Amino acid sequence: MVDPLPSPDGRDSRLATTNRHWSKLTISLLWVYRGTVYPTVSGHMDACLTMVGWLVLKGSVTVKADGQQVTAHEGDWIFPKPVPRYQRFSKDAEILSVSFRIEWPDGDSLFKEGLSVVLKSEDHPELERIARRLERTVEKVTKTRYHDARLTEESFEFPQFIELEKQVLVWSEAVYRALIKAGLKPNLHQTGDPRIYDILQHLDAWPLSEPFHVADLARRSGLSRSNLDRIVSKALGASSKAYIDRRRLNHAIQSLRNPDIPIKQIAIEIGFNHTSSFCAWFKKKTGRYPGEMTGRIF
Repeated sequence: MVDPLPSPDGRDSRLATTNRHWSKLTISLLWVYRGTVYPTVSGHMDACLTMVGWLVLKGSVTVKADGQQVTAHEGDWIFPKPVPRYQRFSKDAEILSVSFRIEWPDGDSLFKEGLSVVLKSEDHPELERIARRLERTVEKVTKTRYHDARLTEESFEFPQFIELEKQVLVWSEAVYRALIKAGLKPNLHQTGDPRIYDILQHLDAWPLSEPFHVADLARRSGLSRSNLDRIVSKALGASSKAYIDRRRLNHAIQSLRNPDIPIKQIAIEIGFNHTSSFCAWFKKKTGRYPGEMTGRIF
């Protein structure tokens, strides 16, 4: 089969989709951090499900994921694959870290295949320039050098929110261009059945503290349960309950990165009445107990 050629205006049809489809992407900043690396972030990481870019300012970092190993040294950017992985930072490592979400409604990242990848910062000077500008913007709107993972819970006035959003979008575009230049292809995630978008809106709006019942979702979506199950399974490759569980897990992981939030509070926020039940569930999902996840994960 012959690959489609770029359109007359220079756009590559292999990288294009509709505005309606692009609008389904979730793009948000989790944190920006610059400094030394804590020993606790070396080792097997079971909950690395979002995009992150590390600029190695000093030392080195090695990442092993899905049978691939890459190492970045001083002056390199590394974008690990957003999957459970092993990562090892040298004892003298210092990094500029930007963790962000750029993913479709089912949690699939815009980029996955081709990662992990190492880029020379000298080939992409805009990445460091934009990342440092993003860091300054976060400090400006939060009035502090912000480096934990509760940025999404911060309170801003609308102009501050817009200022930060603009910088996050600029960063995301720069990462997109750098990865495309490196030969990666985005995951356009064409789901087929347009009804999935309405279903996902209900799933995304479902309060995590409330019990989830497929019958309730079917009623809200105006579908029979069998039709709902078929549409969700075909589009997401998983059940609607698995989607809610993923939302709960992501919320728990993000919250656990802030050591000031009690585990009991996190359990209640995602619908567990007993901390012990939450801990057992979390262990089953990640292979670790919540107490092992507290602290910063870069």
